[in-house]
Amino acid sequence: DDAAIGALLRSAVALAEEACQTFHEQEGRATGRRRPLVLASVGPYGAALADGSEYRGGYGVDRATLRSFHRPRLEILASTPADLIACETLPCPEEAEVLLGLLAEHPALRATVSFSCRDDQRVSQGETFAACVALAASSPQVVAVGVNCTAPEHVESLVAAAAAVTDTPIMVYPNSAETWDAAAR
Repeated sequence: DDAAIGALLRSAVALAEEACQTFHEQEGRATGRRRPLVLASVGPYGAALADGSEYRGGYGVDRATLRSFHRPRLEILASTPADLIACETLPCPEEAEVLLGLLAEHPALRATVSFSCRDDQRVSQGETFAACVALAASSPQVVAVGVNCTAPEHVESLVAAAAAVTDTPIMVYPNSAETWDAAAR
């Protein structure tokens, strides 16, 4: 139920905050490292479908459905002390547009936006990665854009494509290079 989901999200952020504080007190101060940031994840709609569609897009739903799905979680995470909202593994520009619109309802929030890609030029649904990066970077709330859950051999070209359209910092983080089998899960 919604109350349980909210409690779990708040608890996850609180645990991450506690871990960052403990690290900083035990190691960070002694070595001069900055306190780690807590990024609260807002994953793709397709992940909730559990059919692998987060890696291909084409959910077959309208933007209102995407807004209804993302709004409650984003509002909960906006009420936590998370440093950033991580909108990640997005397979399509429509979902990014919806999330950017929801972020704009919370002007103090800062976010990262990363896309899953099918090859060295296109996001999972097929649009160009460069266009998706430009869209995400157009928001003043977005502090970094990038790629995740993408085959490693595509990353160098994708980073170059992102750098060609934005000065926003570019981030990359890996997956295990496996493919999703929707039938076997």
